[in-house]
Amino acid sequence: MDDHPKEPLKVLDRRKFTADGDRREGIDFSPPEAAPPRDPAPKAAPDVAQGAVPQPAGKEPAPAVNQAFALLVQELAQSCAIALGVPDPVSGRAKVDLQAANLYIDFLEALQEKTTGNLAPQEKKLLNEGLFQLKMLYAQAGPKPPQ
Repeated sequence: MDDHPKEPLKVLDRRKFTADGDRREGIDFSPPEAAPPRDPAPKAAPDVAQGAVPQPAGKEPAPAVNQAFALLVQELAQSCAIALGVPDPVSGRAKVDLQAANLYIDFLEALQEKTTGNLAPQEKKLLNEGLFQLKMLYAQAGPKPPQ
């Protein structure tokens, strides 16, 4: 198979200090040379089918909505809407549970408060509009004051 004689495996200890914490002899202690900065990965062309809109040259493109954040907001909003009487997309049943809806609205308000100043404009709009719509549904589904 392999006609070359096998060389024994050499293990080199490249640690700069001994187990006692003393400097090893023959080790260079100068700082490593700074590596030249690497070029960033080439940017892919925007995918128009995924909703990315090409921007004219010289304009900074608006940051896209973080998909995980959007999914979290949509999940909480959908659960709240179901608790407010919107038919469940799986079972088709509608049931009003104002306590659960209030809890989901509180979750979204807490998310809004904790992410203030850290959201892209589209993420902020998604959260604000979703909260507004859910609060309007809650007001419509809530107990009616006596007349």
